[in-house]
Amino acid sequence: MVLAQKVMRETITTPPGLERLARLVGTNRRRLNDAFQALCGQPVFGWLREERLRQANQLVGQSLMPFSQISESMGYSTPANFS
Repeated sequence: MVLAQKVMRETITTPPGLERLARLVGTNRRRLNDAFQALCGQPVFGWLREERLRQANQLVGQSLMPFSQISESMGYSTPANFS
């Protein structure tokens, strides 16, 4: 699961789909989702949503980047989706 989290962090703007992510880390989608659920209390893309928000919150508090740029860097399709 740590490898999957690393892959997701490195590709946060355009993460791989669940099937591809599972193949990249050497498992299947069900096992990967089950591992995230057991260890994080949420499925893979629930964890990704929380990670995006965590990183965005850090950027908002520690940088002078405009919200639109932060939302883009976190993979949100529009600044409205981010806000």
